[in-house]
Amino acid sequence: MISRGPKTWFLRVYLGRDANGKRIYVSQTVNGTKTAAQRALTKLQGQRDDCALVAPSKESVGQYLDRWLEDTVKPTVRARTHHDYGQTVERYLKPNLGRVKLSSLRVMHVRRLYKNLVERGPSSRTIRQTSAVLRTALEKAREDGEIAVSPVLGAKKEIPRAVKKRRAWLSLDAAERFLAAAADDRYCALWWVLLTGGLRPQEARSHSNGPTSTARVCAFSAL
Repeated sequence: MISRGPKTWFLRVYLGRDANGKRIYVSQTVNGTKTAAQRALTKLQGQRDDCALVAPSKESVGQYLDRWLEDTVKPTVRARTHHDYGQTVERYLKPNLGRVKLSSLRVMHVRRLYKNLVERGPSSRTIRQTSAVLRTALEKAREDGEIAVSPVLGAKKEIPRAVKKRRAWLSLDAAERFLAAAADDRYCALWWVLLTGGLRPQEARSHSNGPTSTARVCAFSAL
């Protein structure tokens, strides 16, 4: 603790060394009495001992997410999962949080993210998936000592509840009429399998040949 003038104190807490061996400090200026400055210093030291104190970083949330995708996600998941995470980051997280410094990210930023997404119109499922990606990324940052606490935890109540969509099913009469109308269709057997065998459209699509059959299965799945 160093005096910097009348009732002005400069506090400095040593955190250790970075990967390059450079010393890391957290600094703070306190205006007030020496006793108040000593209390602030004791608090900082306690936060350091509890691993709740991190050095400010110039890295933005967007830069961190790119690094997380490349260094943490890509080596551990399938290519499709990595692609989906990347899409979530690019479409929803970067536009809302990308420019915020990682060390400055707070609960209010996460709440604003959810509010903006709700106003833009993505489904509650998409918003919940976006929250899950952000939570996973920030938990990694917390484990690595880059942030003290994940702000996602403080905004859990703002996450929209999952809304189950009611599916429309063909009645027995409608199914019979559909099959009767498709009796002369070259894919009549496929329609029979879909309706009577419980085969999902995606499964039928994977076994169908050519763009025409795929389009027909897609059209049927939209009924």
